Parts: sequence; C-alpha cells; structure tokens
Amino acid sequence: MAANQQMTQTNQLQQKMINLTSDNWTGAHPTISEALLLHSAGGAKAYGASDLDRKIEDKFAEIFERRVAIYFVGTGQFKLKATES
Repeated sequence: MAANQQMTQTNQLQQKMINLTSDNWTGAHPTISEALLLHSAGGAKAYGASDLDRKIEDKFAEIFERRVAIYFVGTGQFKLKATES
C-alpha cells in the first residue's frame, strides 16, 4: 500500500511540474514534417539560392512590405533581417 501511495504522490507532483525544455527538444508537427519531406526530394541550390528559398523570401517580403533576407538554421529558430531595397 505504501508503494501505491508513493506512486500517487509522484504522479501528482509530475502533473504540477512546468515543462521548461527547449523548443527543439520535441518532434515537429506532422504538417511541418510532411512539407520537409515534400521539399527535400531532388536537388536544389544550397545556401539560400534555391527556388524555394526565393519563394519564402518573397512571401516574407509581402508580409512585411519590404525585401527581407531569410537565414535558415538547424536549431528550430530563425533570424529575420529587414533589408533596404
């Protein structure tokens, strides 16, 4: 009985805990995974020179109403730098 009570207390404590892990600790949303799979087929220019990179920069330029440069990084975070046209 004491073991069951201890497990219950442990479960209650775990439910109260806040998850402060990094954003790159868990998997990607299925929609993101599917898009990565779709766009990873075939070859493309590297270092921001692909057609997809241009399409993404154009979309951000439309959103921010100015030209932007997008730099993709492998940690799940991105950097957006507004540029003068």
